[in-house]
Amino acid sequence: MKRAANPTHDTPPEKLPRVGRGLGTVLWYNGRRQRGLVLCDDGEEMVIPSGGAVNRNMVPLTPSGLMHGTRVHLLPTLRNGTFTALSVRPAEPATQQGLTVGVDNQVNYRGDDRSELCAADVLDIGFLIGILDGHCGGQCASHVANSFPKILHDVYSFELGQTRGLETLSMARETELLRDVLRSACRAAERDLMQTASKGHWTDGTSATFALLAHGFDDSTVPTVPQTQGVAKIFLAWCGDTRALLLHGKKVVPLSEDHVPKRKDEYNRVKAAGGKVLDFEGQLKVGRRDKYKEKKSSGAWKDLVWLDTTRSFGDIRLKAPHNIVICEPDVLVRTLAPEDWALVMVCSKVTAKMSNQDIGDLCKDYFSQGKDAVAVSQALSFAARKRGATGNLTSVVMRFGWAPFKPEFLQTGSRRSKHAAQ
Repeated sequence: MKRAANPTHDTPPEKLPRVGRGLGTVLWYNGRRQRGLVLCDDGEEMVIPSGGAVNRNMVPLTPSGLMHGTRVHLLPTLRNGTFTALSVRPAEPATQQGLTVGVDNQVNYRGDDRSELCAADVLDIGFLIGILDGHCGGQCASHVANSFPKILHDVYSFELGQTRGLETLSMARETELLRDVLRSACRAAERDLMQTASKGHWTDGTSATFALLAHGFDDSTVPTVPQTQGVAKIFLAWCGDTRALLLHGKKVVPLSEDHVPKRKDEYNRVKAAGGKVLDFEGQLKVGRRDKYKEKKSSGAWKDLVWLDTTRSFGDIRLKAPHNIVICEPDVLVRTLAPEDWALVMVCSKVTAKMSNQDIGDLCKDYFSQGKDAVAVSQALSFAARKRGATGNLTSVVMRFGWAPFKPEFLQTGSRRSKHAAQ
């Protein structure tokens, strides 16, 4: 009989490792806490203690990140009369699909708008991806895209340092911490950007949507992957009119709501801040009221800065001296259910030509043909372009490989373009 490493000589037979204890399935693993739980093939559960997993605090949403459901090798080790799982590492990564991401960023360098993508496995936190949909240039979009992952990690480290440690926090409080960190990171990125923009005399700006996907939350009630005890969560933050949609079964669920002047709350806020809202051939845009009055008599008011969006990073001309266009993100947290199989993020030029349902139907059609996330993201941009979209087009498709695509997802269902986010 193979014995565990360093067992005591008086270990009773029932405490000795049995066949099947060297292999198991992760029920949940939290890389931020570096702790988890594994179900051994012999039917026993073992705790993964701090430092017990080879990947430690690298927590991508892939089997190599020990996502719930991952098959693993492990070394049973006796501690205080109880076996724990050490040296936990993926055993059969090909047998389980994790997160796959497809992006299509068609940059038009000759135009006034420049979009950028931001993507990183952020140590201790999870997978981050963002669309920076620039306007009036591309300097702000590029700066935020490059700086945001580090800013996010710095803010997380600082906020965690204000607690007595992650182990003292409940899973609910950890969720609140990550939500607040994402919001604070957006504010910090804006402060950093405005300092640079002021020195460099940058006058452009960018809408942005950031999605942070994190797993390892212990919840056996409705796990993201059936027959496990873990859930993954989407933490979403956005400023402007880039859009995020969740594909839930056959439904298309909008997670974000555009910050545009046709929204009554945004319209009222802009007016109260000293802004002016005008109709440009059916498109409402915001600008400065004082500059409008100054230029109105000469007819040069159309030459002023007018934006389709009411929130953005940058756009210093609409933030000083009047804070008309703000950078206060909306933040949403959603626990992924087994029926959630993809997240789609697109720029405003795509949604100007395609409804939410159009986007969802195209994704379902292509995935049903066995296409991958890259092909689907390219198809979205191509479809928008075919319908008349011009300039920069950016599409991101994230396929949650642990959620199977079912034939019933192709059923038409409701044709409404909006469903309430859960």
